[in-house]
Amino acid sequence: GELHGGWKLITAQLNHERLGLGSWSDKIFGPYKRVLDWAKARDENGHRAIDLPWVRRLLADCYTRMEAMRLINFRIAADLEKGSMDVALASATKVYGSESVIKVLRNLIEIVGHSALRRVVMGADAVGNEADPAQLDAMVALLHESILAGGIGFSSTASNSHSDHQGSPVPSRFATRDEFLRLATAAGQHDGTTLEFISSAGATFTEAEMELMADMSAAADRPLNWNVMVVNSDPSARAGRENKLSASDIAAARGGRVVGLCLPEPMRMRLCFASGFVLDMLPGIKEFIHLPHAERRAAFADAANRALIAQAVSVLPETNTLSKFGRFRIIDAQTPEVRALVGRTIGEIAAERGQSDIDTLFDIVVADDLQTGLEPPIIGADDDAWAERVRILDTDPRVIAGGSDAGAHLDMMKTFACHTSFMAEAVRGRQLMSVERAVQLFTDAPARFYGLRHRGRVTEGWIADLCVFDPATIGPGTIEPRADLPAGGWRLYSEATGIASTIVNGVEIVRDGVVTGDTPGRTIRSGRDTDTVRA
Repeated sequence: GELHGGWKLITAQLNHERLGLGSWSDKIFGPYKRVLDWAKARDENGHRAIDLPWVRRLLADCYTRMEAMRLINFRIAADLEKGSMDVALASATKVYGSESVIKVLRNLIEIVGHSALRRVVMGADAVGNEADPAQLDAMVALLHESILAGGIGFSSTASNSHSDHQGSPVPSRFATRDEFLRLATAAGQHDGTTLEFISSAGATFTEAEMELMADMSAAADRPLNWNVMVVNSDPSARAGRENKLSASDIAAARGGRVVGLCLPEPMRMRLCFASGFVLDMLPGIKEFIHLPHAERRAAFADAANRALIAQAVSVLPETNTLSKFGRFRIIDAQTPEVRALVGRTIGEIAAERGQSDIDTLFDIVVADDLQTGLEPPIIGADDDAWAERVRILDTDPRVIAGGSDAGAHLDMMKTFACHTSFMAEAVRGRQLMSVERAVQLFTDAPARFYGLRHRGRVTEGWIADLCVFDPATIGPGTIEPRADLPAGGWRLYSEATGIASTIVNGVEIVRDGVVTGDTPGRTIRSGRDTDTVRA
């Protein structure tokens, strides 16, 4: 054939595979339609969720994303009939289609989560107020309806790390103890459900927090997991870890079961003053971080504001690594001026400039339009921490491996690669655990905890969800930013190494890193796909 003709054949085949991924967007219309029908239905008081402005906004966002993807699919299908395909559109249908599905699902989940229950029932009073008895009854009824419509349990947060898109605390942070218990009890009245709760972002749990989790589990007769335990070898961190693990002992004494998710790798984060997530927990900074972008940039340029921030964080303990700005490392930047500093710490640059860490930090991020990627000190990467992490995962029944975030926080965490990281570092590199035990911790253990029916083991008659990998080469690959989201948005990404095939329900969906386009899976439903696991 012609010179480079084989390359054309390869790229043409890849374009067809990209088009196959675009069809995912059509599959989201079913869940969208079910949530839309629920939102349009009137409750016993004649109210409809769709009459609430925030619900209409989220549903409208879902609809526009799905219709945009449908138009792209129609365009490519028409091109194919003519015997041609636009390469740019083929790539767009892969990337935009996949990301649209994720965004739509997150919108739909928000509509039926705990904070959403409060917004539907309480409206503007959901933030800053306790629910009255009638409102609580309405939330319980709505939770029952939501689980029957597809929910798998009850998940909530009281953590000060969780704010909404406007910087306000999410509504669930204003729930009372009675509200949490009533909703947990309601979830436990359905087969195959589970509980999840994020109590606080502090180094320890209070007695009240531990008792609440214990009583939620006992009331529902369901296990409850809390998120997330990061293993650090520092002595004070060890004490905090033992405090949090004791929540399981308190629960057991009260007839419940509370289990922590233990991150199976060191915690690495990318922080950014453009988004502000996590940074908004720091005193001084949280007063400015949710201002409009231009006002926020001006606030961090102001010397008086910097002095206030310096004073506010100065009283934080040494173990609060988020406040140790001198140890932040610049890992990516927008402007050439700041890109020249990538790889260096704020402290190193401050010493060179003869400035304070605070002034150096804000001089840099303001010059970079707040876009600078900053890595705080990595937690738990030393030998002692790895040994302790493996010991806990291997022997302590009060934890299960988890905390991957399933791809959430895609611009600030790489925990999506925690399992391959563990296989490469703890199993192959440090030889602290066998391959077989690690696989069991990542598959069968969580499947049994959540009651996933016929999943988590290679057993005759069970569902063939399989990952075929090479223990000698499996790993997370290189973590890097990719600007492949709509409107130039970007995410952290890594291509796993050593994985030959991923099989879902007996059908191969990824082969040697290439998506096949087959979608044999289905959304898990409580009771249908899960067995009841009691506390």
